[in-house]
Amino acid sequence: MRGEEFQLWKLTARAGFSATVVCDDANNNIIYTMEIEYTDFPLNEIKFDFANNVILLLSEY
Repeated sequence: MRGEEFQLWKLTARAGFSATVVCDDANNNIIYTMEIEYTDFPLNEIKFDFANNVILLLSEY
């Protein structure tokens, strides 16, 4: 992941309090996935951009 200059991160929460975190290189090539057994995150989904060592909401890019 360190070699990827631009990354798109997405957390998707599911009913039952589990979630999935996925990172891709903005060309739909998944470079990282993690299953989270428990979360109380209040949104169904949130996405972030990571570019030049800065994390931004999609609306900030």
